[in-house]
Amino acid sequence: MLITVDTLRADHMSLYGYERETTPKIDAWFGEGAVFERAYATTSFTPPSVISFLTGLYPQRHGVRYYGQRIDENLETLGSWLGDLGYERAAFVANISLRAKALGLGPHFDHYDDEMTEQEAFRSSHYERSAAPNTDAALEWLANRSDPERPFFLWIHYMDPHGPYTPPAPKVRDFEHAGEKAIDPERVPLYQRYEGLTDGLEYIDLYDEEIAHVDHHIGRLLEGLKRHTDPEETIYALTADHGECLMEHGFWFSHGFDIFEDVVRVPLAFRGPGIAPRREDAPVSIVDIPPTLMAALGQEPPKGLDGVPLVEPGRPNVPVFIESIMDATAGYWKGVLDGSRKWAVFTPAPGAEPEFMIFDTAGNPAEDRYVAWDPAESEGASQELLRRLDSDPHDLYSAKEWLEEVKKDPETAEQLKALGYL
Repeated sequence: MLITVDTLRADHMSLYGYERETTPKIDAWFGEGAVFERAYATTSFTPPSVISFLTGLYPQRHGVRYYGQRIDENLETLGSWLGDLGYERAAFVANISLRAKALGLGPHFDHYDDEMTEQEAFRSSHYERSAAPNTDAALEWLANRSDPERPFFLWIHYMDPHGPYTPPAPKVRDFEHAGEKAIDPERVPLYQRYEGLTDGLEYIDLYDEEIAHVDHHIGRLLEGLKRHTDPEETIYALTADHGECLMEHGFWFSHGFDIFEDVVRVPLAFRGPGIAPRREDAPVSIVDIPPTLMAALGQEPPKGLDGVPLVEPGRPNVPVFIESIMDATAGYWKGVLDGSRKWAVFTPAPGAEPEFMIFDTAGNPAEDRYVAWDPAESEGASQELLRRLDSDPHDLYSAKEWLEEVKKDPETAEQLKALGYL
């Protein structure tokens, strides 16, 4: 089972030591498994990261770099590998960018449920599916499988912590804060701007309440699973596609197109037979999910993956790659995690002169200062690190191709524009 939560920051989960009890159900289940303190998404927005945790490949390998792109029809995923092994496969997604027609994942599952009928709070044209009906749909599928003895792979993607932060009533948790942090409402994205709200800490309360809400329904899902399988014989994975800026780095309550910790550090936890329980603080990536699940099942992971199995302590010393690119006409960030250092390259526009930076994620977690570096003179970087930072994301996909792809689905283009992604 793969549980993924949109826009979920690890440092706002009690599983990771957050002072608020936001994730008690997750804590109780995954706290007894393998928890990775420094896990990273491959980018700061949904489609590329989702394809990475389903394929074990970085975006420059699987080819999905922007919104509006569909996967190559020959791309292999967890769904296709497990299908070849006889598993029944089901997916339940709540983000419009993951609809079957938008991304092309439908053929990789026997059942792909992307129904979204709930109107978003501040936009009448935008629809999603909240945690309660998403969980209900998954539990109904589990209860009505035609062959209960057949092994299954269930992937469920929750949307709730994504803006707008509108935890349903009655709230699972009602958080309160002391003091105030004044904000300029004009800096809050339209899709989640509360009229007249000028206290940034209130937005954080709402974000945390959304996390508590989705945690409650993940608890329901885990409890319901017990009726259909032996929970101690099931392998579980939990992660997120990206995090969220909560007044850091000039982005207020959104996920910007950069590679700072607030948007690329995510939770990653496993539990199940074959996976050694522990907590580790070395950098890992969501590309490690497919080889870990395959290895835990006793299967040899497919050849050529960027990820490595995390079933036993001690991840091999393989640099972790991250990138962020808004679209084929924009600039981009690239970075590599090597220990506590983040080697970063920012190119403000295609063809522009890049800026090279090193951030100390341990000594300066806020990443508000850096050391400049010159790749031509860098003795502390491996050749693999430099090779990854040397590629141009636009080399694989032109602006013309990207724009033509988006135009094929005007409805999705309009919704992505409203979200600020286009």
